[in-house]
Amino acid sequence: MLYFGYMKSARDLWPGWAEFLQKRGMGGLAAWWLEAAGPLHVITAQLLHAGEPFFSENQRYGVQELAATLDDPDQTQALAEILRGQTRRC
Repeated sequence: MLYFGYMKSARDLWPGWAEFLQKRGMGGLAAWWLEAAGPLHVITAQLLHAGEPFFSENQRYGVQELAATLDDPDQTQALAEILRGQTRRC
């Protein structure tokens, strides 16, 4: 996999993800799932990794970053707070 200087970290992608979900009325549902799913995050992350070949080259980076977010409980909670419209300082 090639990484380029312009690639963003997962945290840089979160506002775009949050906006996408909130525009579709799914921000609260996504935040609830992130907070309630617990161990399913790891399984979902592994499914995302396994499914990478089915995503276009442009989508793979976002899928990889989402999987990395789901693998980290602190990152998952921070994303849920963003989806709920809260801010978190790290």
